[in-house]
Amino acid sequence: MTTDLTGCYLGYDPGGNDGHGVASFRVDESGRITEPRSNTRRTVQGVLDWIRETVGDLGSVRAVGIDTLTYWSVSGVSEIPCERVIVRAAAH
Repeated sequence: MTTDLTGCYLGYDPGGNDGHGVASFRVDESGRITEPRSNTRRTVQGVLDWIRETVGDLGSVRAVGIDTLTYWSVSGVSEIPCERVIVRAAAH
């Protein structure tokens, strides 16, 4: 059985300090990865604009990977609370 993976794939890494990372690539009919692209934008709106400009037809998007853990902190502190929990657990 063959799985059709043709289409566009997106990744988003929400970051602080005006550093929202976004990436895309396409898989063609032969299964090859083509058109790899990445960018860093200051805002979420900037990321959405980049996606619209880069991808074009949003109907071609097959999957989106979003790194949410990095954005769970709204305290303004650079340390991320969920990372602190993971580090403590790994130390034991």
